[in-house]
Amino acid sequence: MQEPDLGLVPDDAVPSETSKKPRVVIPVWVALAAMVLAVVVAGVIISSIAEPLLNLISPEKPDIPLPPGTHLEKKDEESNYATTEWLYGSKLPGCEVAAFFDRHEGVECIYTPMACPVDVEATATPEVEPTPTLEGGTITANFSQVAVCSKQVKEVASSYTWRVDIFDGYSGEYRTKFRIYLFSER
Repeated sequence: MQEPDLGLVPDDAVPSETSKKPRVVIPVWVALAAMVLAVVVAGVIISSIAEPLLNLISPEKPDIPLPPGTHLEKKDEESNYATTEWLYGSKLPGCEVAAFFDRHEGVECIYTPMACPVDVEATATPEVEPTPTLEGGTITANFSQVAVCSKQVKEVASSYTWRVDIFDGYSGEYRTKFRIYLFSER
């Protein structure tokens, strides 16, 4: 019985001239330099991708400053208007709360005309004057809007905007109320 030909070359066979291929010899230092270069390139790519991926997996909490002595009255994460809403009360006058937000970098506040004196720190919010009606009577407002402050924050993978509506003149311990709206933009 004849053995099948598996294409194996016997050990004592002599290679022919056509089967010899030239070998390329790479110096060790070139191989090491290529590996170092590959690690550096991989590090640059990973560092540019890691932060956005981290923000997607675990987004940073918004950095919204709060005046001292504020009291959280309500938090709404199911808001139809914003991503999240917070309602706070403060013992500070409304103009001082607005000035607190206005002092932070990047915050823009629009004050209601005549709501705050020029020197907010020295004078409390003025009393609300009665509003005349067409019939000759007056309506005394219990509260009035002091200011609207907002800031836009741009992150690598996401950005957000927050807005604060500040009202003054409520009855009770916390006479100033302000609502913070957080708008996420991905």
